[in-house]
Amino acid sequence: PKVKALNEEYARLLSEKKAAYAEYKKIKKEISKVEVSDNKKYITATFGEQKVDYDKEVFEGVTINAIFGGVKLDLRNAKIKEDVVVNTTSIFGGVDIYLPEKVNVKVVSSNIFGGVDNKVKNEISDKQKTIYINSTNIFGGTDIKWIRFKK
Repeated sequence: PKVKALNEEYARLLSEKKAAYAEYKKIKKEISKVEVSDNKKYITATFGEQKVDYDKEVFEGVTINAIFGGVKLDLRNAKIKEDVVVNTTSIFGGVDIYLPEKVNVKVVSSNIFGGVDNKVKNEISDKQKTIYINSTNIFGGTDIKWIRFKK
């Protein structure tokens, strides 16, 4: 490639990075405004698996740690009365989050040889509560899914 072509590609990538970072900062700021409940739960799976189901329970947020293990968080039948934050950390592990219909989902993540797969396609609505997912993945991942019927 020629230097001019490389410079153009660099400028394009830098512009995309700045736009993505602006969205990242915006969502992080929104997360900091969401009140953290005193009843916040912590779920940890180390060399094992945890399955947590909020079946008709009020969900106020959670911090999840999956270290050489996995966590399945099922919120499909949860009662979500306000905007909430789900903090996830996976190190050589994984987190699966099953979300209900009619919620907004906003995701920010920091990844090192890992990532977030958000399979929820949502249209942001002011009428719906927002679930903020703040994820850190190191050789691990977080999957966000929506399944209509609970198995």
